[in-house]
Amino acid sequence: MGKDAGPEELKKAYRKMAIKYHPDKNPDNKEEAEKKFKEVAMAYETLSDPNKKELYDRFGEAGLKQGGGGPSGFPGGMGGIDPNDLFAQMFAGMQGGGMGGMGGMPFGNVHVMGGMPGMAGGNIDLNDILQQMMGGGGMHAAGGRGGRGAGMGGRGGGDGRPMQLRPVACSLEELYNGATKTETANNKRFTLRIQPGWKAGTKLSFEDDRVAFEVTEQEHAFFVRQGNDLACIASPGPLGILTGSEHEIRTLDGRRVSVTLAPFTLATTIEKEGMPYRETDALGQRVLRKGRLVVYLYFNWSELRSTIASWVRTLMYIGGAYLFLTNMSAFFMLLMLYSFIRGHG
Repeated sequence: MGKDAGPEELKKAYRKMAIKYHPDKNPDNKEEAEKKFKEVAMAYETLSDPNKKELYDRFGEAGLKQGGGGPSGFPGGMGGIDPNDLFAQMFAGMQGGGMGGMGGMPFGNVHVMGGMPGMAGGNIDLNDILQQMMGGGGMHAAGGRGGRGAGMGGRGGGDGRPMQLRPVACSLEELYNGATKTETANNKRFTLRIQPGWKAGTKLSFEDDRVAFEVTEQEHAFFVRQGNDLACIASPGPLGILTGSEHEIRTLDGRRVSVTLAPFTLATTIEKEGMPYRETDALGQRVLRKGRLVVYLYFNWSELRSTIASWVRTLMYIGGAYLFLTNMSAFFMLLMLYSFIRGHG
């Protein structure tokens, strides 16, 4: 399976490896199989989540440990999904019906068992599992979008109904501060809790109702989002580039931030004024961070030329008045020369 494989190819790879390492298939080495079985589920969660996949694409397993922490001590997190639940979900409907609960319904000679231990522990190499699922060659940098909320939002299901994907338009303010939105699908109302920092492409899935909602980001009048950073422009006065300039920026949560640009500076960066996001610190705790705000200077050149021309005319009037008072003959000579040039221009 290549690094650009779609959801169906990823599911096939997961099913193959989940059966291979399922504890019921490995009674002679059940403890090690349980660890492998969990790691396969974790790898699937990582590769199917655009946020975590982007971290792995760019930084490998170390990136997951630093930036994608989640519950149960796994780098990147399982998002609260039990590996047995994932196994049941992935194989549901493949034998002419759902797999029931977690009480041991057979799938071929594989039985879904309940109550496996916690997700931590083991000396399994997550990177090996990821590379096996991706075809053994590792993964390379690729642009990823957003993350997911809950669930995969894929197609198909235990009852054969396709998963509907509905867009949810969110303003940049809503993605910065978080919001609660109500959407209607299949004659049913759904409450969506948009978390601060979510990106376009984040999905919230309701598997039982076979509907998923995907976040879309509306264009903002002032800010442009660049990952976890925000960018905007500021217009200085005509001499701003020479003397420096000061500006006041209204943030997405209504605060006002003072920005100072030094002379001959076309941009400045303010730390911790970008989009919020969460990452794992050195102690393994999930902490809230913020990206940067980048302010760029923008000159309206037509307005600048008009201002400079006005200044030149003003200086000419002042110079002419001074010359008239101090050297009248020179004033009239320059006035005649100016009239001659205009008449033959």
